[in-house]
Amino acid sequence: MNYKRKIYLNNSFKKLENNSFDENDIRLLLIEIRELLDNESFLKEVCHFIAHPDRDKGICHSRINSRHAKMKFSKEGMENLKKNGVFENNKDKSWEFFSEKILSYINTNKIEKKLFEIIIKEGIEEIDDEMFLKFYKISKTEVKNFVLKFYKIEKGFYILKTEISEKEYKLLDDLLKFIRGTITGKSAFNQKDLETELLQGIERISNNEKLTINIEMIKESFESIVVCIISILHEANFILFDNSIAKSYLTLTKVNPTEKGETLYLSLHANADNFSFPIISTKINSEKYINETYEELENYENEKIPWIIAMRESEKLKLIKTNA
Repeated sequence: MNYKRKIYLNNSFKKLENNSFDENDIRLLLIEIRELLDNESFLKEVCHFIAHPDRDKGICHSRINSRHAKMKFSKEGMENLKKNGVFENNKDKSWEFFSEKILSYINTNKIEKKLFEIIIKEGIEEIDDEMFLKFYKISKTEVKNFVLKFYKIEKGFYILKTEISEKEYKLLDDLLKFIRGTITGKSAFNQKDLETELLQGIERISNNEKLTINIEMIKESFESIVVCIISILHEANFILFDNSIAKSYLTLTKVNPTEKGETLYLSLHANADNFSFPIISTKINSEKYINETYEELENYENEKIPWIIAMRESEKLKLIKTNA
């Protein structure tokens, strides 16, 4: 590392120790350390957001792209069934009958490469291991291996191999329907993910470059650092598979949306064609950083909030309201 960068990092880490930073300090620090990160995949993606706010790759992009595709095709399937009178003419049928038709936008035998990778491969990543174990008694890794071993890529398609038994085909077909029909509400990252990688990255960089820091004092500032990060990422753009744009926004969420008076937590979501998806979830009480009553804040539950700039007011970090 050059001497000038070492001085800059020392000064930046001192601000973290003293909890005297704001959004701009964190923005500049993340740009500076981006090339020094190694295994901190979540943190590195946050750094990439800052350098390139129009995203067409990365963990967040993949998760949003996959969910958007599932929602888009399911919505179109529902609309086609209504338009063609399928619901009206089959009132005696179970939901499984309609679900089968809605999910028919993918044919197990031949799947467009782009759709396979967006909906199937990323769809598997989105689903928790526990769900596969619960419904199929196999792990996520086993699901991936099972699905991929039956396909070959030819001329832009995933083509089903001929060497598959009837029993295997039935399981494969059912798994693919489960994957494309399952949309979880899980965020791409959470507060713990970011804090873990912040600690890992800062400790490794300081050790490699022989910087003198007080990591315990910095850990006490982690919540405020996360507030700055999600503020920085407000209004990033995700360019999706169909060329539509999903835009990220700061919002407020509850653990249990049905309960009155529950804490409203800061979160970062993305919206694409009126489909909303969580990107970063936190357990950060919004009232600590926004100077408004709970009653006022409750109006913004799951909606874009106007308090989007992380600045210091009387030495305390706050989210400041804008009219934009």
